[in-house]
Amino acid sequence: IITNLYGGNNLTGNINGNLNSTISGGTITNLYGGGNQADTTSNTYVTVNEGTLINLYGGGKEALINGSNVLINNATSIDNLFGGGYVGNVTSNTNIEIIEGTITSVYGGGYAGDILGTTNLTINSGIVQDIYGGGYAGDILQETNVTVNGGTLNNIYGGGFQGAVDKNTHLNITNGSIEYIYGGGYEGNVIQNSYISIVG
Repeated sequence: IITNLYGGNNLTGNINGNLNSTISGGTITNLYGGGNQADTTSNTYVTVNEGTLINLYGGGKEALINGSNVLINNATSIDNLFGGGYVGNVTSNTNIEIIEGTITSVYGGGYAGDILGTTNLTINSGIVQDIYGGGYAGDILQETNVTVNGGTLNNIYGGGFQGAVDKNTHLNITNGSIEYIYGGGYEGNVIQNSYISIVG
């Protein structure tokens, strides 16, 4: 059992290359693609092949990153999955792809940190309770893109839980079993337009 795992540095210093974390089993309480209060100009890459996670952040804990990339090939369970960080901002885009797994909540953005670019979230299969193109409390300064190609899903929001989206939200649904679809957020504002496309 691991309580806290960081792909980056602790408090200071920088990793010039990419930050890569691959999980193929075990139990982790908090996984951060970035560092602990240590900013980086690099991108993070987090891959989960198997395992049980409580909180997974593509970004850092009170730490800046450039962009984040999260790939879930499979997961026994993930409670909360964030493309962004716990508090730290992401200066470009976040990318999340879910191939398979059981997840309670997925956010294209961060817990509280802002995404200065666009969020991209793709779900191919799996069981997911709640999907947000935006963040939990952090804002998205550009747009959100959510694509669903399959899976069993309860709620899909183009926007955030409480965080705002400064431009447009895009939902593209090609397949899957879905209970509710919302172009906007749960409580978060969408400043411009929401777009929903259903095919199939």
